[in-house]
Amino acid sequence: MLLSIISNLFNLLQLLLLVWCVMSFIPEFRNNIIYSTLDKIFAYVLAPIRRVVPPIGGTLDISPIILMLLLGVLFKHVLVPLLAH
Repeated sequence: MLLSIISNLFNLLQLLLLVWCVMSFIPEFRNNIIYSTLDKIFAYVLAPIRRVVPPIGGTLDISPIILMLLLGVLFKHVLVPLLAH
């Protein structure tokens, strides 16, 4: 039961990250309250990754991709084994 709830939360977080990434490419969404809220949340979460991994070529930020990978690894290799016992 707990594993299912945590799994759903991780899926929701990844979905919101994907929505935020797509919205960031569309200028009309930049004044949207949903985008602004997600931007504040993910700017805070992505800041440590951005300090370590600078944008490629100065413009391509791959920190959201790294966060997606880290969330997947954290869930699959840390939380699932912990909660399975």
